[in-house]
Amino acid sequence: MLIFRIFKARGRFLGKVKVHSVIGDHLVDNEEPKYGTMAGARRLDRSNDPDTSARNIFLPIDHQDGSNPQIELDTPFPGIFIYRFSEGYNYPNANHYLDYMVETIFRQTRRTNPDSYGKLGDRPWNDPGPRRGREVDRHDDRPTLKAIILDFSSVNNVDITSIQHLIDVRNQLDRYASPDTVEWHFACINNRWTKRALASAGFGYPTPESESGGFHRWKPIFSVAELGGIDSAAAAAEYTQNRNEIKRRRTMDMEQGKAKTLEEEEADHVNSTPDSESIRGSLERTLSKSKAYGQEPVARMAVVHGLNRPLFHIDLTSALQSAIHNVERHRHGEPTGVGTGADTAGAVTT
Repeated sequence: MLIFRIFKARGRFLGKVKVHSVIGDHLVDNEEPKYGTMAGARRLDRSNDPDTSARNIFLPIDHQDGSNPQIELDTPFPGIFIYRFSEGYNYPNANHYLDYMVETIFRQTRRTNPDSYGKLGDRPWNDPGPRRGREVDRHDDRPTLKAIILDFSSVNNVDITSIQHLIDVRNQLDRYASPDTVEWHFACINNRWTKRALASAGFGYPTPESESGGFHRWKPIFSVAELGGIDSAAAAAEYTQNRNEIKRRRTMDMEQGKAKTLEEEEADHVNSTPDSESIRGSLERTLSKSKAYGQEPVARMAVVHGLNRPLFHIDLTSALQSAIHNVERHRHGEPTGVGTGADTAGAVTT
């Protein structure tokens, strides 16, 4: 039974739905914060922000995971598919996984260029096309294939056969979408060796254009997070509070006629704090980096994953954002120079 389940494993296409967190009969986000750093803080007016009390999740379109079948799932984007592996991804089930994926994609999309075959003999044996004597249906309202997002959350290890299957399917779908190329995004890769195997096969980076041999400009989206310790937002807030206190004391001293320099006030305040060494180091680093003496520190951010593979994402949300963004740029016909790099102003997600 185990062998049959592994060999016949079938992936699932995912749709997007917005969910809310509820306790009793009210939303969690409508409560005042009681714990953490926001305890006692006044809630800002975010009535115009539709995402403050909701978040997007991704569920199987067929609801075979036990979710409520009455919930209608939204298609991620026309021409973009999110596909999740269910039982790992290795040579026993690679063919079964990808055959189902390709079959579904062919059924829900149309060829980008219906006249891509110069003569009848160039058409593959498994692509029957229109009947003899009939023209290709040019009024097909199905979208063209733009991008595929693979959810690797259940994949631990891969082998050379499964990677080769991905390469073959990539070439097949590039011919299907010609003259465009299909973007392959990967989300939730848990094993660094799996990521390395995919990178060695050419994944994780945009596919070069077939005609020019170069890359069109694109704007990558990376996930970033705050650095801890002295570079965190809490340390920055503490620094700001200390600066305000020093300015307040200096104003009072000036009114009393015994003004000190700002450096002396800072030294007195730092030496009077319990953890003077750490705060002194934070102040010195911040002052050395600032162009103006009165500039306040900003919490430092760092990229969660590497920058050299922009199509490897930390979660499905960032993968979908990146895919949609690149599709819209291509659709709007923004200037695209042929090069080897991304736009200098890349977007980030926190």
